[in-house]
Amino acid sequence: MKRRKRKYKLRMNKADLGSMPEALNQPRTLPPQMFGGIQGALPWANGMLYWPTLDDAAEMDDYDRAAVMRAARYLYKNSGVIRKAVRDIWLLQGCLMPIPTTQDRDWNRKARAAFLARVASPAAFDVTGKLSWKTMQAWAERKTSIDGDCLCVLARGLDGGGMVAWYSAPKIITPPGLSKEDGWNQGVKTNAQGRPVAYGLETAPGRCIVIPAGCAILYQRDPDPAVPRGESDLIHAIRHGVDIAEIHGFTKASVKLSAAVGFVETKTEADKAPGMAAAIGGKKKPGCDEKPENPAQSFEVVTGGGARVVSLAPGRDLKAIYDQRPSPNVAAFIRDLLAEIAYGVGLDAEVLYDINTLGSAAARLILSKLRRWIDERKDAREVYMNRIYRHIVALEMEAGRLPRCKDPAWENVSWVGQRDLTIDLGREGGLAINLIREGLADADRWTLATEGMTAESILDRRADLLRRAHEIAESSGIPITELLPGAIGSTHAAHDVHPGPPPEDDEPENAGNGEKSKRDGGENI
Repeated sequence: MKRRKRKYKLRMNKADLGSMPEALNQPRTLPPQMFGGIQGALPWANGMLYWPTLDDAAEMDDYDRAAVMRAARYLYKNSGVIRKAVRDIWLLQGCLMPIPTTQDRDWNRKARAAFLARVASPAAFDVTGKLSWKTMQAWAERKTSIDGDCLCVLARGLDGGGMVAWYSAPKIITPPGLSKEDGWNQGVKTNAQGRPVAYGLETAPGRCIVIPAGCAILYQRDPDPAVPRGESDLIHAIRHGVDIAEIHGFTKASVKLSAAVGFVETKTEADKAPGMAAAIGGKKKPGCDEKPENPAQSFEVVTGGGARVVSLAPGRDLKAIYDQRPSPNVAAFIRDLLAEIAYGVGLDAEVLYDINTLGSAAARLILSKLRRWIDERKDAREVYMNRIYRHIVALEMEAGRLPRCKDPAWENVSWVGQRDLTIDLGREGGLAINLIREGLADADRWTLATEGMTAESILDRRADLLRRAHEIAESSGIPITELLPGAIGSTHAAHDVHPGPPPEDDEPENAGNGEKSKRDGGENI
């Protein structure tokens, strides 16, 4: 006996559907921008349920991407808090510098020198002649934070050396006449495995060229194998940024209006009262009409002072306007919105906006989390920096300006960022010196992060300085110790370096008491 399959139909009341009955009943008649998870791309106010597609590759289409980029760029240009957030995201990361790590040590020094010599000159490094190695990283990070990604095309200069050409996100488009059926999605062509094989680059309105993936780098913040393009750091903050701008605008309008009005008149009768100027012995300004158009209101000028006096009818009164805006509640709400913007980037609100509110213990915890955040970003950036490094170094060897490396793994390189943020540089500097002396830390990493040069380069410069100091001392008859204090006996000074004393606790409960902590018989520590 065959059993009939029951067909179950979902039954829901309109009240259960909320604001989305049309979305559920007539999905094909709705505009395509309604489906997806990008609230910042919506052209209407909050309250509409914006339903994720659960298809990573289709979560954001060309319409949503353009809408998000327009909104993010508008906020960056017009909102101080958004501009500060984008700028601080880059300042917290800083620039990356390479350290070749092949087995050919002599080649490592030559490769680093050749690389830095090439990228230090915008004319030799950038096609436009505007970006050096450091300014290039700053530009790419800012563009990525705002637009979501950008495109770096690896080029070759007239001298055979490596160059780069950067293009902002709106220039990455799908060639006309092609679509997802041809493997293209938002300007990126992928193979069956989802690997990018080509990028579409708009060179002029209506013109597009195809760049092979081997010759270009799609520079994005958080690479996702299932998503063809990157997302803006501000994608979650668009609505918050607009809300903050509107609150500031309305608050300013209220303050300006109260300042312009100043007083409000209340009345119970319409009878005209004698002028206040007559009561105090003043005279009306010549030309003032005894009966103005509005008999309940007139303006007089007191003789000698020029003050304006309001004449009111019996039963009327003037009340001054005292504007209480911005209120503490509004200020607290704006701080909550700022915190939402910071959290979406992955940072604590205090890091972006007001770290002065924290004590030393809380600041150390936040800075420790910040180091993890910087390391995470650094790992993603190293992938792109490696390709640029290999491009530059390979062409320098091909042109003969750099000898061939004896190590087959000539592309091995590590990256060093700028010095970590700290609230006690003396303590951490002393600790680093002790770790380096004991062989537990890398001197190059410390000197590159703090001084921007290797330890060997610093020693070479110091040797040159000492050599020149001795020459000047001999020619002038001045003792070397007076000319360069610390030149004698400086080798023994390093053995006396210890981490500095622990900083005084500046927690709110201990701050400002005027006394230091004491122990061991009252000795200060």
